[in-house]
Amino acid sequence: MKPRPQEMSRSEYAQRVLRLGFARLGNRLRAKWYLRHAKSVNNVKIISTHRRTHLTGNGRIELGDNVIINSGALLICAERITFEEAAGASIESVISDTNLHPIGMEDVRIAPVVLGRGCWVGMRAMVFPGVRIGSRALVAGGSIVTKDVDDDTLVAGSPAKVVRKLEYPPGQKTAYRREVAPGEQRSTPSPSDILGGASSLTRPDGEQL
Repeated sequence: MKPRPQEMSRSEYAQRVLRLGFARLGNRLRAKWYLRHAKSVNNVKIISTHRRTHLTGNGRIELGDNVIINSGALLICAERITFEEAAGASIESVISDTNLHPIGMEDVRIAPVVLGRGCWVGMRAMVFPGVRIGSRALVAGGSIVTKDVDDDTLVAGSPAKVVRKLEYPPGQKTAYRREVAPGEQRSTPSPSDILGGASSLTRPDGEQL
């Protein structure tokens, strides 16, 4: 007799339920996802997600280690969406590799989307088909991204435009701070504390973006 869900650990139950929609899952999954027609996701070490994360479509979602996907994020995948290592999507952001409401079938566009290593897509920002967000790039909250974003670049607006290049201290691998430097007293924010968008992120030198 199979154990009932309440007799399983939370992690084990999540793994069993999500395998109904995914081909493979990583070793740790720490929150609830809502799935509709998700085809497959690759194996990863750690996924940090939150409640009300939605995945839909028939494509393949590829997640690197230490990816952050915040509450209410929507991933619409017809072909492929890739989150490289430590890439992050904030609250209610939308990542889509296809246009949802074409005027006619000839207007349908499907093109893979890539979120580069350590980048951050801000709150309610939208990333459209064919876009690559560069490593350690920042997309300000509410932006609409229709073109590629270079590495170490802050973009904002609709459509998103370059605000400035970003500079980081040696060894920092992400656009947001995950570790506390030696000797610092400031506490490290958890993924749920990072609200996303330029107004909620602080540069290493203390300047508010």
